[in-house]
Amino acid sequence: MTAKYKQLWVYVCLLLCLLPVDAEQTDWTLAAIPFTVSGADSQAGPGQAVGELLPKLLLQQFATGRTHIPSPAEIERRRFSEIRLEVQKLFLEMSNVSRERDALVLLPGEDMTRKKKLADVEKKQIDIQSRLDEYIEISLSSLSDIKTQRNFSSEHIVLWKNSSSELFVIDDTVQSPYSQALIKKAADENVQGVITGSVTLYAGYMAVTARLYTYPGAIEVISVTEIGAVSDMVRVAQALTLRMLPAVLNQVPVDVYFTISPLQAAEKAIITFDTERYLKIPDKLTVGGGIHSVTIEAEGYETRSFTWDFTGASEFTISALMPERKSHTVSISVPIPGTFWIRGIEQKEAVPKVSVNSQPVLGLFVPDEGMESFFYITDFVDSSKLSLKPNIDDLAAQIERKRKWMYTSYTALLLSLPVAFFCYGTYINEYNGWALNRYDGVNVDKWKLASDITMGCSVVLGVNLLVQLGIYLYTANKVIPAAAHEIKE
Repeated sequence: MTAKYKQLWVYVCLLLCLLPVDAEQTDWTLAAIPFTVSGADSQAGPGQAVGELLPKLLLQQFATGRTHIPSPAEIERRRFSEIRLEVQKLFLEMSNVSRERDALVLLPGEDMTRKKKLADVEKKQIDIQSRLDEYIEISLSSLSDIKTQRNFSSEHIVLWKNSSSELFVIDDTVQSPYSQALIKKAADENVQGVITGSVTLYAGYMAVTARLYTYPGAIEVISVTEIGAVSDMVRVAQALTLRMLPAVLNQVPVDVYFTISPLQAAEKAIITFDTERYLKIPDKLTVGGGIHSVTIEAEGYETRSFTWDFTGASEFTISALMPERKSHTVSISVPIPGTFWIRGIEQKEAVPKVSVNSQPVLGLFVPDEGMESFFYITDFVDSSKLSLKPNIDDLAAQIERKRKWMYTSYTALLLSLPVAFFCYGTYINEYNGWALNRYDGVNVDKWKLASDITMGCSVVLGVNLLVQLGIYLYTANKVIPAAAHEIKE
């Protein structure tokens, strides 16, 4: 190898070692193996399917487009694995060249051809050894750079084979996460995370322990345990997922506190954080930073729901003011016969009674003759009686007709402007010619009158266009549901 190509090889190795892992790999593949099942009920009834169903339920919870932030230690393990594979390739190449040299040495004779071949092989041997030493030196320096780096780009979490129904099995036996077969399969399939677990069944209940391992290295990241009924397997999987989520995402944990007022609402409050439900206000919730959904419920009070990005701080306090739910019944009447549909349910009464609980109510009125129309009842109704004046005309035909009138007015205005400009320009020309004694001024008054008339027509047509535009917009606005009006008692 010449000095030029030798230097080029060093640059290529340096570039490969210093290239960020997130630039090469944008996906973080997650898989799961069947859980081991033990206990009195492990061989009968539902116990036979629990070991395969639970990891599939866990994978379903993670298949929501989340992201994983790799840690420096994880990046370092990946780089070590890449270095080991590259060194193995170079050693294999060195071994092949050594066998070739040994074969040449053992050949009889001292001919020049054998000596030339032997010299070429020894040169290859020296080049490979040099490349190996340089690669190891550059790789070690790149590993020291990884330890000082802290900001790594997030990786998109994807499921192995893009399916939650596919388990990461090698054969019919359940493999240990530390087994060479599983480690090799994870490397071959480019899998970075594997969920394993164990289930103990007894009298219709189960204790489930789920663990997350990252590869390469088979490092156990987290182990969580949840107890529940076998029939409540989905809830158990959701609870396990919620507790494993910070480790899977590898996000900075944050503490969430709740302040709910008034005190009566706080005593009855039920909090749903993502998929986990708390029947009383927790003193503190520790969750992974990121976007979470929160729902706060209390009997007799309005429900509060929101989604928030819990990043940028180590602590968050959720303060919720729970307004009291006000519910009363109102009756609604119309001056024409027809049928009411309230909240999608047909009302049999001619004057139906509607329960309003601080939320707008959308309804539909279908007259015996005419077009149906939507209406709504506002959320701040005070009166117990409402009246509705539905628009039973064909709004589509009305809007089309008004639109044609508006465009006709617009066309008339455009056609009048050239005539008005021509008359006005001719009048100015005649007036200037008369002022400069070029013309006798006989036509000045005629063109002034023509200019005034045409300008007046253009102004009238412009005003007419604005009127037609307003009528068109007013008619088009009728498609919005009308509000039911209160009747003063």
